[in-house]
Amino acid sequence: MPPTRLYKCSVCSHEERRNLFTVPTDPEASFKWRLSLGLPLHGPIPTSFRVCRNHFLDSELYLPPRAIRRRTCPGAVPLLPRPCPPPQVPVSPSMKELVKSNTTIPSRCECQNAQECGPFYTQLISGRDLASIRAEMEARTGITGPLLRIEVAEYYDDEYSKSPCVLIGEVIERQGELLLLVVKRRPGHVCDQSYIGLALLLHDVLSKPRGQAFYDQLCQVTPHGKHSERPCSSADGCTCSNGGLNWYFGCGWISRLAGTGCCKWRGATGEPKRFQLEPNHLRDPRNLTPERRHALEQSLALVINTLADVAGNVVRTCTPQAFANMVCQLPEASACRVGSSGHRPFSSSTMVADFSAHQHVDKNNNRNSITAIVNLCRPEDEEVDGHLPSRQCHVLPHYGLMNGAGHGGLAIPMTSSSVFMDVAKEEVHCSSRVEHPNQHRPSRIGLVYYIHHNLNLPDHGR
Repeated sequence: MPPTRLYKCSVCSHEERRNLFTVPTDPEASFKWRLSLGLPLHGPIPTSFRVCRNHFLDSELYLPPRAIRRRTCPGAVPLLPRPCPPPQVPVSPSMKELVKSNTTIPSRCECQNAQECGPFYTQLISGRDLASIRAEMEARTGITGPLLRIEVAEYYDDEYSKSPCVLIGEVIERQGELLLLVVKRRPGHVCDQSYIGLALLLHDVLSKPRGQAFYDQLCQVTPHGKHSERPCSSADGCTCSNGGLNWYFGCGWISRLAGTGCCKWRGATGEPKRFQLEPNHLRDPRNLTPERRHALEQSLALVINTLADVAGNVVRTCTPQAFANMVCQLPEASACRVGSSGHRPFSSSTMVADFSAHQHVDKNNNRNSITAIVNLCRPEDEEVDGHLPSRQCHVLPHYGLMNGAGHGGLAIPMTSSSVFMDVAKEEVHCSSRVEHPNQHRPSRIGLVYYIHHNLNLPDHGR
C-alpha cells in the first residue's frame, strides 16, 4: 500500500490527509477571506498554498463549524494573521526625511482661485474627481460596486466645531457597504488633490466568533481598571461626565530622558514590559495577586499584538502610502513597535472602554501617518429588533455631508469588528458620550493604534 500523502496547512502547519483549498467567488467573501489569511486581495494565489479544516471556508469565512474544530485539535485556535509584508509603494529619501522630521507634505498645485478648507494631507487617498478616487480604492482592495461607499464632506467653522460638548449634526448610517470612504472636497481645485481622503471604515474585519473572543479577553481586565485623566477627558465649559476607561500600552515618549528625550523604556533592564498593568492603572491593586496580574498582562499582550497585525494589514491594503511612511524608519526603531513580527507600523496603543473624548487632535502622532482603531462591541448589543440600542460614534466637528444638514458634527458609528482610520494628528475629532458606561461589560472597547513622531531611535534610545 502506498504511503498516505499529508498536506501541510500554510497557516498553522497542521498536516491533514485531505487537500482542502478553495477561493470564494463572492467579492465580499473573497476580500474578507484573503485578508484574514494574509493573501493578495485580488489576482492569483500561489499553487502551493493549502489550508486545513480549521481555516476552510464556512459561513463565518474564518472559522469552520465547531464540530470540525473539535476533530482537529492541533490547529483549533482562532486564526492569527500573518505578519505584515513589506510596503507596496517605495519611500523616496526626501519623503523619509519628511517623516523623520515630522514635516507635512506641502501642496504643490497651481490651481487658480483655490480655497483651503482645513488641513491638507494625502496619505489616505487623493484624486482629481470621485471617479478616480473610486477606481484607485477598487484597485487597492478589490471591493467594487455598492460594497464600496464614498461620501463627500465639506468643511465648516460653526457652533458644532466650537462647542465644548460633543454635538452630532448628522450620522452616516451603514447601508450594506463593506467599506466606507469619506472624502473632503477642496473648493476651487482642479488638480490631482481636488478630493482627499478624510476617514475610512472597513466593516466586518473579524468574524463574529473572533471578535467576541477578543472582547471577552479584554473584559477580564476592564473591571480592575481605574479612570485616568487625559486632556480630552473634559473641556472648559462642558459638564459632561466621563465614566469610561483609557490605558496606554506599548512604547511612549518622555522628553526629560537622555537630555533631549527618548522612549520611556530606555532605562529598563531586559525586555520592556509594554503591557504592564501598573498600580496607577488599577482601581485596587490589592485585589490582584502577582500571578493573576501576570496572566492578565499576557492576555493583553496577545490581544493587542494580534489586533495590531490585523490593523497593520488593513492599513497596508487600504492606505499603502501611509503604511510606507510609518514603516520607513523601522530599521532604526524596530524596538519601539507593537505587533507580533514583520513590518509593524505602530509604536503604541491606547485601549478605551466606553470612553468619551472631547474635541482634540493627537498632537504627538507623526504627521504623515494615520491612526487606526479596532472596535469591539458588546455582543449582546449587536442587534436588537434590527438596530443597535447602544453605539458610540466617532465625530468630526468641522465636517458635514455635502448637500446635507449644512453644518458640522459629522458622526460615524463604530460597528463591531471594524477598523476605522483617519489622520488624527491633523483633524479635530471626538467621540459621542455613552449614556451608561459599564466597566464590566463595556458597550464598546476600542484599541487605538498610532506611531509617535519621536520614537525613531534604536533599542529604545539606550
